[in-house]
Amino acid sequence: AQRLDYGTGHELSFLAFLGCLWKLGFFADGEERSIVIGVVEPYLHLVRNLIMTYTLEPAGSHGVWGLDDHSFLPYIFGSAQLAPAIDAQDGGAPVPTEGSLPSAPSPSIAAKKELVLDWKDSNMYFSAIYFINSVKKGPFWEHSPILYGISGIKDGWGKINKGMLKMYAAEVLGKFPVVQHFPFGSLFRWEHDPQVASQGQSVHAAQQPKSKDVPAPTVSAGTGAGTQAPWANARIGTSLPQMQSSTGVPSRRAPSSGTQRPTPPPSSTPGVSSTAAAKTFVPPNASATQTTAPWAQKNGKEER
Repeated sequence: AQRLDYGTGHELSFLAFLGCLWKLGFFADGEERSIVIGVVEPYLHLVRNLIMTYTLEPAGSHGVWGLDDHSFLPYIFGSAQLAPAIDAQDGGAPVPTEGSLPSAPSPSIAAKKELVLDWKDSNMYFSAIYFINSVKKGPFWEHSPILYGISGIKDGWGKINKGMLKMYAAEVLGKFPVVQHFPFGSLFRWEHDPQVASQGQSVHAAQQPKSKDVPAPTVSAGTGAGTQAPWANARIGTSLPQMQSSTGVPSRRAPSSGTQRPTPPPSSTPGVSSTAAAKTFVPPNASATQTTAPWAQKNGKEER
């Protein structure tokens, strides 16, 4: 059976389709807000109906630690609807990053189902939260901890919108499993930006255990130096501290198989030292077949 799913990658493809139409001049200048209300919002309603009808699974969801199982755009556009208005006359004015419209509700009402009902028809942010409440059971803080944490922001919807844009760039546009399906072409080309800042270490990688007493391995010149293990030149008996720090098990290199002989085991005979027992030990006949059992027959007769 084929897996049916929907996620932020599908949503990004539709947004790119609208972006291609906008680049080709299909939309007139100044219709950007009408595109969001008249095209994007009906598209989101259609997708939610498809999710409920065909039980579409989340594509690449982070579980409860993700913003939403299926969508991201309604939180960007919905928070922008409640953020301070942009001066349409001054195109070079910076976008407000704090504050809210005078008539905007408090972000804290996102955790209250009865108040979400009052805004679900007029705001895309609360419309998305209403859909979450209709498909998930339990307390809001339990099934949507990220959105619950955002509801406690005190700096207004402008601050929330700024954070949503950063999160979208990191969790959607900056993730290879999402953009690997993006159809790059002449309208949206893949171009490396030398000025782009390198992404910081992820939270998951930052929480991994690290050894503080192991220096970085150095690569010496010579044949095969690039594939040589860092512990290859360690002396016999030298402990490897990275094993102790990561697993708690002290590690030590085994002695080499040179001319050194292992210490013989203690003799089980009383009064006989282990050294004497080792000297009186007679090795087996080298000419005999080592795989022949002592009771095997020779020349048709059983050896006694």
